[in-house]
Amino acid sequence: PEPMDYTCRDFAALAALGLERNGQPIVLQVGGEGQAWQSGPGKKISGELRIGLNIGCGTPDAVPKRPDIGSLVESFGNLAQLHRHQLFLTGAANERPVNEEFARHYAQRWGDIGHIHDVSGSGALTVLSGIIDSCQIFVSSDSGPYHMAVALGVPTIALFNFPNAAHYHAAGNVRILVRPSPQSLVQTVQSFLSGSLSRKADL
Repeated sequence: PEPMDYTCRDFAALAALGLERNGQPIVLQVGGEGQAWQSGPGKKISGELRIGLNIGCGTPDAVPKRPDIGSLVESFGNLAQLHRHQLFLTGAANERPVNEEFARHYAQRWGDIGHIHDVSGSGALTVLSGIIDSCQIFVSSDSGPYHMAVALGVPTIALFNFPNAAHYHAAGNVRILVRPSPQSLVQTVQSFLSGSLSRKADL
């Protein structure tokens, strides 16, 4: 029934098979290709703290959902001053220009971008599952990778440009931010890093 519940909803494919979730949260596991990425290309990138960022919204009809690039640059630049980390920019192949725009503005504002890795268009969704799962925190626009991160049990910060309660997840390790200031986003990341919100603790 409407409104849809993104945490415990029934997927159309399951409903067609007569299967109901009955309130069970959606859970994903890393596929074989994702595991191969983790033990291969992902393992070559050293760094204790790994954060994923899915700016997304590369199709014209989804552009209104895209977080402000300048605000993201300010947020992650300030975060880098507080916590050394590796930043993985995810997305589909057609979203690479958005990631390149972020990296370009980041370099202009903060200089070094050696910790930023554009992994957009890396392969199938099973590869993306491995990338997301390797992160301690995943930050995303309202998009598919946001829902994948929640289902994988990764602490997730979802960025919305306008309230959209039907797309909110209710899991304990998810934080919804609507047009956050850079300071608010950094503070939310720090709340996860402080240990008060831990990976997979609330799913």
